[in-house]
Amino acid sequence: MFSLWNYILECVRLLYWIYFKPYTLKRWLQNIHPDLKPDDNPYLKLKQFPHNKSLRRYADQVFFLTAITPQLAILLLGLIYTAITQESFAWYTSEIFLTGWIIGQIISRLIYRFFDEKLYFLISLGMLTLVVIQFLNSVVSDIALAVALSILLSTAWGVISSVALGITLSIILCVLLSVDWSIAWIIGWSIAWGTALSVVWENVFWNIFLGVLWGIGWSLVSHTGYGVISGVVCILAVLRVYFWLPEFFWMCFLFLFTPKGRLASKMRYLPPYFDQLIHLPLPFMSSILVEAYHEKPNAVRQTINYLTNSTNQQSAATKSIVNIVLDTLERCHTLGDIIDITEELAWISSPYPAEIRTIFPQFLDISHSVHSISILTSVYRQIEILKQTIKSLSQIQKSNALIKNPYIANVSSNIAEQWLSILETARGNLQAQTRYAQEIPQVYIAGVSLDPETAQNRFKGRHDLFREIENIASMSPPPTLLLYGNRRTGKTSTLKYLPQKVGRDFISLRVDVQGIADAITLGGVVESLVEQIIDSAKTSRNLNLSPPDREELQADPFPTLRDWLTTIEQTAPGKRFLLCLDEFERLEEVVATTNSLAPLNFLRHVIQDRASWILLFTGSHTLDEMENYWSDYLISTRYVRLTYLEKPEAEELITHPVPDFPNIYLPEAVEKIIYWTRCQPFLVQLLCSELVDYLNRKHRRNVLNIKVTAKDVESIIPQALVAGSLYFNEFWYESLNSRQRESIKNLIQEAKPTSEDRKIWRKLVQKEILEYNQEGGVGFQVPLIKRSIIQKIKEDF
Repeated sequence: MFSLWNYILECVRLLYWIYFKPYTLKRWLQNIHPDLKPDDNPYLKLKQFPHNKSLRRYADQVFFLTAITPQLAILLLGLIYTAITQESFAWYTSEIFLTGWIIGQIISRLIYRFFDEKLYFLISLGMLTLVVIQFLNSVVSDIALAVALSILLSTAWGVISSVALGITLSIILCVLLSVDWSIAWIIGWSIAWGTALSVVWENVFWNIFLGVLWGIGWSLVSHTGYGVISGVVCILAVLRVYFWLPEFFWMCFLFLFTPKGRLASKMRYLPPYFDQLIHLPLPFMSSILVEAYHEKPNAVRQTINYLTNSTNQQSAATKSIVNIVLDTLERCHTLGDIIDITEELAWISSPYPAEIRTIFPQFLDISHSVHSISILTSVYRQIEILKQTIKSLSQIQKSNALIKNPYIANVSSNIAEQWLSILETARGNLQAQTRYAQEIPQVYIAGVSLDPETAQNRFKGRHDLFREIENIASMSPPPTLLLYGNRRTGKTSTLKYLPQKVGRDFISLRVDVQGIADAITLGGVVESLVEQIIDSAKTSRNLNLSPPDREELQADPFPTLRDWLTTIEQTAPGKRFLLCLDEFERLEEVVATTNSLAPLNFLRHVIQDRASWILLFTGSHTLDEMENYWSDYLISTRYVRLTYLEKPEAEELITHPVPDFPNIYLPEAVEKIIYWTRCQPFLVQLLCSELVDYLNRKHRRNVLNIKVTAKDVESIIPQALVAGSLYFNEFWYESLNSRQRESIKNLIQEAKPTSEDRKIWRKLVQKEILEYNQEGGVGFQVPLIKRSIIQKIKEDF
C-alpha cells in the first residue's frame, strides 16, 4: 500500500513539475539519462536503454499520467458542469472518447515495445482515413467517430509525446463532444490551451501567435465575438496571467507585512520557487533581495542563481544584482569596507549587467588598489599608490556625466564622492605617519618606462635632445626622424614626456608598434593604429578625435586612413603632428604577417605628401641593420642618438629623484654609482633602488641617520645583477649575435684578437657598448655590463 501511495505521489509531483517547474524536471531527467529531455518520447529511449530502471519507471509514469489524468479531470469537470448548469453531462460520450484515448496510449506503448516507431505513422494515417470517410459518407456513427478520433489522436500523440499538450487536448476534445458550446466553456478551453502552450514552448512570441490562431479558429467555427474573446483569454493564459495575479498579491503581502530584518527567512516563499514559468515581472522582487542580502547574503546569492538558471525571471535577477552592487558600494564607510568589496562581490561573474558594466569594474579596481596598499609595509609606497588611486577615482567621478541612465549616474557619483572622502582621510593619516617613519622612501623606478602621470619629475635631463627634435621638426619640409639607442636608455620615456617638452604647435601622437604587430590583417593593423592615435591625442593635448567608419576601414584600410588624416588636420588647423612610432622594428613583423608592403607605402605617403605630419621612429637599430626595403621608404632620414645622461643629470637623478628626498648619499657613493653605470638611466635607477632597500633592511631603526658609502655601493652589486637579470640577459642574448658574443669573450679572456674581432669591436664601439682607451686598446663603456658578462661566461662554463 505504501509503495502504491508513493508511486501516486511521484506521479502527482511529475505532473506538477510539467506544468510549473520544467527546469527542475529537466535536471531530474538528466539524472535518469544525460540525453533525456521533457519532450523526448520515453518509450523510444527505453527501447535504446532497456536496462535503465529509472527510465522505465519514468516511462510508466508518463503513460499513467497521459491515460488517467484526463479521466479524473473529466469527472471533476462533469460534476461542476452539472452543478452549475443543472443540465446532464454526456458521460457516455465522454467515457467512450476517453476509452479510445486509453486504447490509443496502450497501442502506442505496444508499438514502441515490439515494432518500429515508423508504424505510428501508418496506423495514424489509416485512422485518419476512417475519420475522413465518416465525414464524407456519414456511414459511421458519432460514437464510432469519437472512438476513432480518440484512438487516432492518442496513438499519434506518441510521436509528439508532450504530456502537457496531450492531457489538455484530450480534455478539451472530450468536453467538446460532451456538452453544448457556450462562451464559458470556450473561455475555459482557451485558458487550458494557453496554459499548455506556455509549458511546451518557451518562445513567448510564438505562443502568442498560436493564441491568435486559436482565436481565429473559434471565429471561423462559431461567433466572431467568441473568437476575439477566446484569443485574448488564450494569450493571457500563454502569459500565465491567471497564475501571476495571485503571485502578485502574495509578493505585495510578503514585502509589506514581513517585519524588518526578517525578509531573508522568507526567501523560500517567493513565487518563483513554486512557479518557474512566470514571465511577467513580480513587484518588490529586487527590493526584497537587496534588503535580505545584508541579512543572509548566501541565501540571496542562491536565490539569484536560481532565478537566473531555473526560472523566466532573469531580468529580475539582473536588476537585483545591479541594486545589490550599488547598495553594497554605497554602504562603504571605512577603508576596510572598500577593501572587503572585492571579496564580498566576487560571486558576481563577468559579463556584468549592462547598467553597471562600466562602473563596477572601475570600483573593483579601486578596491584592489586599496587592498594592495593595506599589505605594503612602506608608508611612502602606500601614499604613492593611494595618490594614484585617488586620481583614478576622480576620473571615475568625472566620467559619470557620460552615463545615460540618470539613476545609475547619480548613485555612482555619490559612491565616488564618498570613497574619495575616505581615501583622502587615509592619505592624511599616512602623511602624518611619515613624520615618525624610520624609512627611506623607495621612489626609484627601474625596469619600466616613466609615465608623466605617475613618475612626474623623475625624468631627468634630455633638454638638448628635446630642443633638437623640435628644431628638426620645425624645418620645411621636415625630415623623417630616427631616435635610436641601446635598450633601456629611455626612448619610450622620452616619447611619453615629449608633449611636455615641445611647443603647443606640435601634437605628439605616440604609437606602440608592438601593439600593432599582433594584428594579422591590414584592417586590424590600421584599426589598432587609429585607436592608439585617438588615445594619444586625448592624453597629450586633450584633443578628442572621432574614429573613421569601421566598415570602410576594414574594406579599404589605408585609403580610409589617408582621408582620416585629412579630417584630423581640419580638426586642429595650424598644428603639426609628430607621429611617433615606438619600437618601429616590429613593422617588419607586420610586413611578414600580412605579406604586404602597404604599411610602408602609407608611411612614405605621409613623408612625401603630408606637410603637417612628421614621422619620428624610435628603436634600437639603424636602417643599415634592417631589411633592405627600408632604405626605399624612409628617405631623408635624420638620426638622433639617445645616449647616456650627462653627469649632472645623473647626479640629480641619484640625489634628488623627487622633491624632499632625504640626503642619503656621501659624495663618494655618488661617484661610485656613476662609475658602475656610466650614467645609463636604467642602471642608475637599479643601483639606487637596491641601495634604498639595503639601507631600510640593514639599518631599520636608525636609517635616517645613515649615509650611503662607496663600500655600500660595492656590496650591493651582486644583488643588482640578480634584480636586473632580465635586462642583462636581454642584452647578452638579444642585443648581441653569436659572433659578437664570441668576440667579446675573446676580449674578456684577453685572447689575441683576429681581424674579424677588430671589425666587430669597431661596430660595438659605434653602438656604445665598447670604447677605445688611451692606450689604443678596447674596453667596456659600462663596468656593470662588463661584470654581468663575466658572470654570464662563468655560468656558461
